[in-house]
Amino acid sequence: MWLNLKYAWRTAQRSPGVTLIILVLLALGTGSVTTIFNPIYSLVFATPPFPQPDRLVVINENIPLYNILTNEIEKNNTLEYLFSNLASYTIDQSIANLAYDSTEEYNKARYISVTEDFFGTLGVLPLYGYDFAHSGHGIVISNRFWRNELKGVDDVIGKPMRFGSSQSYITGVMPDTFDFPVGIDMWIFQGTGGYVGGERHFLGRLRPGISMEQAERELKTAKFESKPELNFGKGPVLQPLTTVFYGDRQPLLWMLGTTTALFLLLVCSGIMSIFITRGMRRKSEMAMRMSFGATRWKLVFQLVQ
Repeated sequence: MWLNLKYAWRTAQRSPGVTLIILVLLALGTGSVTTIFNPIYSLVFATPPFPQPDRLVVINENIPLYNILTNEIEKNNTLEYLFSNLASYTIDQSIANLAYDSTEEYNKARYISVTEDFFGTLGVLPLYGYDFAHSGHGIVISNRFWRNELKGVDDVIGKPMRFGSSQSYITGVMPDTFDFPVGIDMWIFQGTGGYVGGERHFLGRLRPGISMEQAERELKTAKFESKPELNFGKGPVLQPLTTVFYGDRQPLLWMLGTTTALFLLLVCSGIMSIFITRGMRRKSEMAMRMSFGATRWKLVFQLVQ
């Protein structure tokens, strides 16, 4: 191997132009593949960071699940049969000026209001403290906000947090891997009483044995109480959460990935063509080497270095 490497180095020094072309082609090919691999892996192959994400769905269309007078999801036998958990969250991300522990102020933070079973439906519990199903009130903050803005203080649970004219208490800190919806700094318990504005999404976890098609049929025929002025979601009756979580960028990424793979194949073909052309010019040298006992594989190995 050492002799082959020295031979490759001497060959590169004799043909610096060819060596530079090969290095540029390799850099372009591997660089393009590396650049596109991360989003393709994250959005196509990697699953969302939730337990059994294939059972998580978003409920849209005119399914009147929510009572705006009590800020609660309707109790219904059909819903209990189809879903093991149901939650609601606002789609619009609000920005608020904050004051932590009544002393330190922060410019802006993104927050949404959620119902008490939001984290339970997703199947992710806070890293520290409690979710709303246990506390019944308060604010849960992201790990990013806790580390960057609150400096990762140990006694953050129970500290007051004032946003605008309202004040509540921090009840939990989410794990670092939890980021749903993307970019949210805190989740505020919606509680009961008083209308909280903003368009809503309804999130459900299908029970084992219930397919999405079956749930759609049941929801379309179910009897719900009439609640005027509801903010209905738009779109299919049910959508997999992965579609909402990642969007519909998967076809585009597949196309980019295929194009990148073809580009890498073209680059490799070009490099091999250079090697073959150089080898053809050295037929007499190769014949001489073979006459002294060099094997074909030995010569091929030297040529491709």
